[in-house]
Amino acid sequence: METDTHTHNHDHGHDDDHGGLAHNHAVAGDLRIALGVNVLFTGIEFAGGLLTNSVAILADAVHDLGDSVTLGIALIMERIAGKGRTQQLTFGYRRFSVLGALITGLVLVVGSITVLIHTIPRMLAPEAVNTTGMIGLSLLGIAMNTVAALRLSRTDSMNARAAFLHLMEDVFGWIAVLTGAIAIRLWGLLWLDPLLSIGINFYIVFRAIPIFVRALRVLLQYAPGSLSVDEVSELITEVPGVEDAHDVHLWTLDGNYTLLSAHVVADADTTLSALEPLKHEIRSALRDKGIQHVTLELESSSAGCSDCDL
Repeated sequence: METDTHTHNHDHGHDDDHGGLAHNHAVAGDLRIALGVNVLFTGIEFAGGLLTNSVAILADAVHDLGDSVTLGIALIMERIAGKGRTQQLTFGYRRFSVLGALITGLVLVVGSITVLIHTIPRMLAPEAVNTTGMIGLSLLGIAMNTVAALRLSRTDSMNARAAFLHLMEDVFGWIAVLTGAIAIRLWGLLWLDPLLSIGINFYIVFRAIPIFVRALRVLLQYAPGSLSVDEVSELITEVPGVEDAHDVHLWTLDGNYTLLSAHVVADADTTLSALEPLKHEIRSALRDKGIQHVTLELESSSAGCSDCDL
């Protein structure tokens, strides 16, 4: 490369869209099964909570109703996310999966706080409950939610992982209700029922907030948590033939698919024939760090960057 020549060469690395589409269809299938199980059991919970007079079960029924809504949203978003790119959405619909996770996290937080507000007065005036019915519903809840959760445990979709977390929270919640029902039956500790409801909802809020924050960071185009711009810039400049890297942008579409764009300054003595191997070496180094989509603009060290960001 001659030192008086300013060379811009745009290079893009792309993953196969078909693999992403197949992945989204598989996730959507798992979400459909989880949704069906959750809707069925939500109806059972409401009936069982009224029959047993258990505020813990009714609180979990309200929570499961919210889960059913958010699982439905998650399914819709996942199916949309599986669509290919368009003229307007040049990266496709991947971000809709993150939007589903954001809505899910928000609904969980708001729903849990609402249930807490209605449960605390019950703590001050405990009422008798049907422990036999509570134990039976608890065992059924553990079984049904475990089956649904296992369907979602094998995916790395942020949206499906959020739904998986909801179902696992339900499993742990039902284990707590089962333990409480046994304690109430043995020792008559009626205050355990509202206390369990309060504990379950505090746990849900504690776990839902990180989901909401992570989805928000993705939508605001934060750099992925495992990478930094300085780290990536240093990685690029370590490639032989690279003098500098600047105007580096790093973000993720959905928490899994990471993108990078950068201006790369090649050494003054780099020939034109060496540019292509140089680009491939940079892309290979970046892919080893989990960056799937790479856009590079090559520049000569003797020319300034006329279109860099301020």
